[in-house]
Amino acid sequence: MFRVAIIGLGVIAPLHLNFLLNRADIELCAACDLDPAKASLVPESTAFYTDYAQMLDEVKPDVVHVCLPHYLHTIVSEAAAQRGIAVFCEKPLSTNYEGAKALASYEEKYGVKIGVCLQNRLNACTVKILELAQSGQYGKVLGIKGRVDWYRALSYYEAAPWRGTIAEAGSGAILNQAVHTLDIMTLFHDEDPVFVRGAMLHISGYPIEVEDTAVAQFDYADGCRCFFSATVINHSNEPIEVSVVLEQASLIIRGTRLYLVQNGQETLIQEDQLPEGEKFYYGAGHNICMTQYYAALEANTDLYIHPQDAMPAMRIFEAMRMSQERNGEAVAIE
Repeated sequence: MFRVAIIGLGVIAPLHLNFLLNRADIELCAACDLDPAKASLVPESTAFYTDYAQMLDEVKPDVVHVCLPHYLHTIVSEAAAQRGIAVFCEKPLSTNYEGAKALASYEEKYGVKIGVCLQNRLNACTVKILELAQSGQYGKVLGIKGRVDWYRALSYYEAAPWRGTIAEAGSGAILNQAVHTLDIMTLFHDEDPVFVRGAMLHISGYPIEVEDTAVAQFDYADGCRCFFSATVINHSNEPIEVSVVLEQASLIIRGTRLYLVQNGQETLIQEDQLPEGEKFYYGAGHNICMTQYYAALEANTDLYIHPQDAMPAMRIFEAMRMSQERNGEAVAIE
């Protein structure tokens, strides 16, 4: 039986609670949020706190789920890890590269398992596109494109002002909406891109600090050209697209479907199963990701998504930020 606590009861917390409260081998022993009214979201048997350090010290859970604004991920994950508590953390690792690098060091530093919720890696379409691209049956990978065209009204930022600030969010469209897509784009290579060019734009007119639109080009040493774009000023939330161009075919994920394109003909070859009532842009992988993490805890294996696995996307993000500061200059990733 795992004694588990959750810190942060905002918009993403229900996905975690749904998993935690429906596992026979998990006891949700505590929850924490600054808003006392959020106690209504958890069972009466669950101890409720407004101070996460007090909760960690008094409850001493086996595992803690970190579902907080970005700027708190590194701080709270370390607080738990220092106490020997395993951590399952929401994306992104941090608001910036240095914070992400710090969090990625905590597994070794404190000897605990830290899982990261990059659940779209585990979607059936992602697994299949990687399998086919890496099999070599359609030739080498020539190019990769990732595209996120979503909509967030000004009210989205007004409801939670931290989302619009560099200090607390670190980024808008990239880290808050499109980091999963950028992460998937990195899975086709074992090394970082040779260089990155990027632009982080404010087009909406919203009074926010973070970008509402971003684009990037990054190339790998094998010649693979990548193009990434993300916006939250589209007319609606359209299905995410990830396309991989190979020598003899193309593979395209559109939302929850994967297509093989050959000779101008598209064939549906894989489809994700989305839980009933789930928001399509959350994807179908949350439960899979958490199931994988707890199986690793139970069996004491490393078969889960680690903070280090999230670092390639964070390095590209950092290079995009630097390129923006240098008026689109190419930035090498060291």
